[in-house]
Amino acid sequence: MLVYLIFMIGSRFIENGSVAIYEFLWACNQALLVGAFAMISQDSHLLRASIVLVSIDQLLWYVDLVGYAIKKKFMIGVAKYIIWP
Repeated sequence: MLVYLIFMIGSRFIENGSVAIYEFLWACNQALLVGAFAMISQDSHLLRASIVLVSIDQLLWYVDLVGYAIKKKFMIGVAKYIIWP
């Protein structure tokens, strides 16, 4: 798993620079890696944890998008990057 992690971040770093490290910190990207490891190790609790992690993140996205549509302001900030120039 560590080799895959190094390869994934390394290839993205070569392609995009230091942004790759920031991108890896996103919950969805971490949940993909943790979910794959959970399925390989057949750990249902770890798989559930990765599902909960993504579902919380996605719920906060909806709160942000609805808040932006109504008040033109991101209430939480998880979706704020979509308006970056």
